[in-house]
Amino acid sequence: MNPNYLTRAELADFGKNTATQVANGKISGLLAAQLASISATIAEASSELAEADRLQVETRAAAIAATEEATVKRRQLLKLLQDLKYTMKGLESRASEFDAIGFDPPVIGRRPVIPQTPGELAAVGYSNGVNRFSFAGNNGPGRVLYLVQAKMPGTPDYTIIGSTKAQRFAHTGIRPGVPVQYRVLAVAARGQMSAPSNEAGVYRE
Repeated sequence: MNPNYLTRAELADFGKNTATQVANGKISGLLAAQLASISATIAEASSELAEADRLQVETRAAAIAATEEATVKRRQLLKLLQDLKYTMKGLESRASEFDAIGFDPPVIGRRPVIPQTPGELAAVGYSNGVNRFSFAGNNGPGRVLYLVQAKMPGTPDYTIIGSTKAQRFAHTGIRPGVPVQYRVLAVAARGQMSAPSNEAGVYRE
């Protein structure tokens, strides 16, 4: 249940129930004194919200002031409940504990892919100007993109010449006999990049 969508009266009842469940030790990882303090604070805020809401409903003359007061108390209680939920997340509380308190268990997203370094790169040059090479990706199928880099004669640095999701690549338009160094890097969807693979050279005449 999301407390943000409750009316003031419903939220006050929710807070009272939460305070009771906390006091009954439904959250593991906290000391008894901490549970008692959290429970008492939420219970007090819930009672204040309930009283403010009652005054707002019963006293038309004080409607504006009571509404403002109830709004403040609502924010205070929501902040306390939010702090408790964050505390439970920090403690890595079980889903059953979130259910017992009345919170929706946190949604566990997919863990980011950490690209692994490719290896076993081997290259062969052919007389038709095509250098072909293959490598061991060391990553799950389709989980990363492989960047192919080459270092040509007279250039100090590697440059990207293409990319592939397969564990092979063909570098075309190369003059036979020109020495070329190759290496491969794995890149994940969020931009994480692996270390470079081993280097493989082509020196065919």
